[in-house]
Amino acid sequence: MAVIKNLSLSTTIEVEGTDRKVTVDFSDIRLARNLAVMLKKWEDFDTILKKKLEECEAIEDELDRFIALGDAAVGIFEDFKNDFNKVFNSDIVGAVFGDCIPSIDRYFPLLEELTPIMQASLNRQSEYRNLASNSKYSLMRIKGNMAQAKKSKVFDFDFQG
Repeated sequence: MAVIKNLSLSTTIEVEGTDRKVTVDFSDIRLARNLAVMLKKWEDFDTILKKKLEECEAIEDELDRFIALGDAAVGIFEDFKNDFNKVFNSDIVGAVFGDCIPSIDRYFPLLEELTPIMQASLNRQSEYRNLASNSKYSLMRIKGNMAQAKKSKVFDFDFQG
């Protein structure tokens, strides 16, 4: 059986005091885009929450209003949880918080914990790119050598046919 090198730059994060682990590939180019989309969507979180609560306040029956308020809160926070997981393309919220829907304020310590891990991963990616670009068989060197060969007319035929 043929075996190739694992080129993923993923990081496995263990959750302290539990047996839970989550693997995140910080080299995934979707991460930055998904983070920007999430921040844009939730930049006006207070207005989103206020609007939902006002809709619920219009319900006359007290028990129905309480249920509607709970449903609204669960829906909003579950939506945020899903968006947060999408950023990291994993169930990072479930791994860290367990089977619950955390409120927004609980994400700030998580982001503080993730920041140095993301930075270390980005540094590792940078080192990997530097090694790859200096490699004897790197794509950039091959392209450069091909361009040089074409200029020096080593190839006397046209690649386009």
